[in-house]
Amino acid sequence: MRWDKRIISLCLSMWNSSPKAYEHLKRSNFLLLPSQSLLKKYKNCIHQRCGFNTEMFRWMNFECDDKNISENGRHGGLSFDEVAIQEDLVYTRRKDELILTGMVDINEESKQGSIIKNGGTPKTDLASHVFQMFFLGNTGFRWPVAYFATREVTAPEIYNLFWEAVITLKEWGFSVDYAIMDGASSNRSFIKLNYTDPSNPRKGRFMVSNRADLSRKLAMIMDFSHCVKKVRNGMLKSAEYEGSKKSLIIDGKFVLWKYFHEAYQHMGHQHKTYPGTFFTRPGTEDEKSSSRRSPGCRDAAYHEEISGFIER
Repeated sequence: MRWDKRIISLCLSMWNSSPKAYEHLKRSNFLLLPSQSLLKKYKNCIHQRCGFNTEMFRWMNFECDDKNISENGRHGGLSFDEVAIQEDLVYTRRKDELILTGMVDINEESKQGSIIKNGGTPKTDLASHVFQMFFLGNTGFRWPVAYFATREVTAPEIYNLFWEAVITLKEWGFSVDYAIMDGASSNRSFIKLNYTDPSNPRKGRFMVSNRADLSRKLAMIMDFSHCVKKVRNGMLKSAEYEGSKKSLIIDGKFVLWKYFHEAYQHMGHQHKTYPGTFFTRPGTEDEKSSSRRSPGCRDAAYHEEISGFIER
């Protein structure tokens, strides 16, 4: 029996999420499903390893052609991030080969740099992070490009990996028009490495030359949620005195978190501002009584108050 590729794709997704749940569903005989051994063969048809793999780019290109992705869909951005992992060594067997994984594995330039840094002595460390790169197409196509075992990647390493990814994607027919990342210090340093004038990125509208296509520009973008988080943290740490290292000032005026807190307290003392939510001073009888009301009563009370306000 030959399974349809859509069934295999669905079962792979279920199995990767929870192998135990998949096996329980299969044994129930409610549905006829592929065996786990077959799913493992499909999953391991491409040997996953650190770095840029030709097989992955060939698979990526095949999927684009198979899904009839337009030219615009082959344009997009490159997202990258570093996540912490548990430090450990793992032996895996592939055919007759025994492979040791868990060590830092970035690229040859990084290895040579490490040798020079350690006075000509090669040094290997256990990986504590994984640096991942992801292609985001303009029309919704998504694809993991590569991953690297690191020990907190540095800005020069990101620089080399990023532009190698952009150039390799271009060779396979994909164009990177922007890079998107969080606000980590290494990412900020990486962005500065790409500007001709790092002190004034606004001058070039945060655009840099695209080394894969000199006729086009590439935008450097900070993830929006992290930008909001940085502003929030800046307000939380902002101090109300001149010369403070954490002074958030706009038009010569301090922006402090206590202003938002006091406004919240003032609004809660005056009136309710959202259906089912009562903003009152902590510990007051109004707060205690409102918490005991059912959602329906709270909504009715809110609409009654709003109606009275409109009539006035």
